Amino acid sequence: MKKKKWIRIVLPTAMMFSILLFHNDKTEGICKQIEVSNVQANTKAQVQAANTVPTTAQTEDVHTQAGKAYAKIIKRYLDAYELAQKDAYDFDKIEDDGINLEFVSAARSSKEMVYRVMDYNQDSTPELFLGLRMQESSGFIYDVYTFDAGKAVQLMEGIGYRAGTCSFCKNNIINDSWSNSAAKGGVTFHKMPKDKKELIDFVVLIHDYESGAGVFTKKVNGRVKTIDQAEYDRIYNKYDKPVKITFYKADQKAIKKMKNGKFAYSGQKKWRMNT
Repeated sequence: MKKKKWIRIVLPTAMMFSILLFHNDKTEGICKQIEVSNVQANTKAQVQAANTVPTTAQTEDVHTQAGKAYAKIIKRYLDAYELAQKDAYDFDKIEDDGINLEFVSAARSSKEMVYRVMDYNQDSTPELFLGLRMQESSGFIYDVYTFDAGKAVQLMEGIGYRAGTCSFCKNNIINDSWSNSAAKGGVTFHKMPKDKKELIDFVVLIHDYESGAGVFTKKVNGRVKTIDQAEYDRIYNKYDKPVKITFYKADQKAIKKMKNGKFAYSGQKKWRMNT
């Protein structure tokens, strides 16, 4: 008769106990099975952890990081705005400063510099919209940023009052109207999907009256097709569903608050979008 040997198998610490088994061929199989089960359980736990939605603390940390990055951008633009108001901005520095040329050109005729921070595509990451308030408007947009991988990422460039205008529409759509000349222009409809850090140009409409009679085209997924004006208008009206947006004055108070990740405070009570 073989001498029985006791062995101890320690189960996961969460169970907080151990069991004793007789040593024989069957117990060796049990040991291996328990070992494999433990590995599978650990692997499953790691996958679940990787797919976990960020906690409130993590989200707040993203807001603080984004706020610091956005505060620097607003300050850069505000400095340029104040110089442009005095006709003292050095245009030779515009590329190094990272400032929209149209912004500086229109600054002197504007009422004030404005901004808006909002979660435009509702993914818990705030976007920054910078612009100017003209006498006849609530605000024209000149630059747009989101926050990704620890830094501010520019979403649009070459936009503004003279080059074109941006308006916010339902379903996370941005209407980016532009003009090449008095006779030629168009509109690009951008989509900002949830959990994406980029704008998608899903429809481009172009009108051209340079030849006299109007020529209308649409571009979808890289494919260009000639259409008539009725089709042009139908597509435009389908996506151009404006959403009213409130812009706030860009000043030192906004910069200070934003450095601490505060996007809602006295003077700006709301920053989340509910369209």
